[in-house]
Amino acid sequence: MDSAHLGRAFHGGEHYENFPVGSWLVPKPMRGPVLALYRFARTGDDIADEGAAPRHERHHGLGMLRAGLESPPQPGLPGEPNPKPPLPPNDARLWRIGQSLGAALDERALSASPAHDLLDAFAQDVDHTPMQSEHDVLDYCARSANPVGRLVLGFAGLPDDPSKHQEMLQASDAICTGLQLANFAQDMGQDQARGRHYAPHAWRSEAQDPDDLVSRMAQWARHHLNAGVALPALIRKSSVVGRWRLAMEIALTIEGGLEISRRVLADPTRVWHASPRISSVLLPVLLLRAFKRI
Repeated sequence: MDSAHLGRAFHGGEHYENFPVGSWLVPKPMRGPVLALYRFARTGDDIADEGAAPRHERHHGLGMLRAGLESPPQPGLPGEPNPKPPLPPNDARLWRIGQSLGAALDERALSASPAHDLLDAFAQDVDHTPMQSEHDVLDYCARSANPVGRLVLGFAGLPDDPSKHQEMLQASDAICTGLQLANFAQDMGQDQARGRHYAPHAWRSEAQDPDDLVSRMAQWARHHLNAGVALPALIRKSSVVGRWRLAMEIALTIEGGLEISRRVLADPTRVWHASPRISSVLLPVLLLRAFKRI
């Protein structure tokens, strides 16, 4: 995704997204790093989920992202780093995506640990085993989703230091977990077709019918999203970069997650046939709701 896509609040590059991805609300100084993060996360997710590649090829692709992430900037090649020795074209592309995010993190003295957590979650998807407990689901979310929020806050200038910013970091984690759970709810039909079971085993044993699983996941998502609704106001009152725009971006993200949860709960059966989508026609309504949160 490049700067031409910044205005597409609910579309991320070549992929439909129900939540804002690098929208025009992102403060200008953050756009490059946020887009590098989006490319990295979207590419890793696609490697883990899309197509029919065997597991060893998927792990290899994730390994190339990790190799790029761990590589120091190459002198004399600003903006166009390349691995040495030369790699096959697709490997080099993945390496550059990882290196781009690594460079953004290095420039801001941010830890790469959250990005490694994302890769660990993608690798778990490749070797997926059904979730056994709610703890397992939340542990997965802590690696597959929460690092994104923490990196975005880091790009805004907020150190990942729970001793100083515990309330903001906890709210960010709650939102990101809620978004992941909302995705599990809306994509349950697709995921189960792939042999992916993100609902805990106990839920699957207790459910009277499949729609119960969908509804319960959407309710869980809504609970976590509501637990993080203070974050936009906290950001607005902080000293982070572009605090008004970032607060609005995050508030809009929350509203996207809540709207998906509402749609899933209104018609859980639909999820087994197709994932619900948010039309751009609804954007003014979501923007108004988001504005009220800041």
